[in-house]
Amino acid sequence: MLTRLKNERGSILGIAMIYFLVFSITGMAILTLSAQARLLIQDNVHKIRNQYAVESILNKALWRMNSGPDSLANFTEQGVTASYVDSSRILSVSTNRWNQPRQINVEVVQDYPFNHGVAYLEEPDTSQFSVTTLSGHGMRKFDFLPALDTDYYIQNAVQIYTSGTTNFDDTLVSGIHFVQGGTVFLKNGAYLEGSLVVMGRLKVVGNDVTIMAITDSNGVYIPALIVADSTADIASNPGIVIKGAIFSIGPFDIKGGDLTGPLVGSSIVFSNNLVINDQADEKYYGWPPGFGDFYSYDWPKQIKSGTWRD
Repeated sequence: MLTRLKNERGSILGIAMIYFLVFSITGMAILTLSAQARLLIQDNVHKIRNQYAVESILNKALWRMNSGPDSLANFTEQGVTASYVDSSRILSVSTNRWNQPRQINVEVVQDYPFNHGVAYLEEPDTSQFSVTTLSGHGMRKFDFLPALDTDYYIQNAVQIYTSGTTNFDDTLVSGIHFVQGGTVFLKNGAYLEGSLVVMGRLKVVGNDVTIMAITDSNGVYIPALIVADSTADIASNPGIVIKGAIFSIGPFDIKGGDLTGPLVGSSIVFSNNLVINDQADEKYYGWPPGFGDFYSYDWPKQIKSGTWRD
């Protein structure tokens, strides 16, 4: 009897030891898995934090570029580094905090007035007008406008008019027509394939007036109309059609008509059912001749495209 009890106790002890080993191994496995899970969660948290940090510094780098020289985009903050290469126009932001690398490279482009259906310095005074443009070419306010190079237009003009009163009421020779000053009247029948440059005042009084922009020798469209001071009327419901860019140095008051844009001016007044429609065509958007070197201006920067890297 004693021998049997001893054997049973030995069996129970053996079974207990086996259970102990099983639970010990299982517990260690669970602890190991738990530790690995914590590490994975921590890694993911660090990756997400790095991504947010990179995006934040990217926005700050763009803000710095638009607030001063482009070199301000080169800086390091809280372990995140931003660098801008002017030749390639690539802005890179990267970090390797917690040994979790994250980097984004973006192409930076400059936005400019002639890239918009309407661009202005002062908020337009508007009434009963319609603007229809391709995506990315809508209305926008700028802090400054490009400078007109009058020498370019004088040197390339097919006709130069002296100051005084100039009347146009028929078809003009194709090309640039440069009016040195005074007042220009566009009357019924005025038609031009080219560019009209008025270094004075413009009045459109005809209801059958058309100006269509043409390209230079490089295939770039020259603005259809350039006005130094249009404080006078483009008359009510004039039936004027302008296909191509318009640039106004002074106040520009247009009371009706059909335009493709861009319309670029410091102070613009729209009224009486003016229609601006680029007809879903980008051909008039672009940097025109006669306004200097595009890259000599510090235009607002924005992101065109970008790619992430780990």
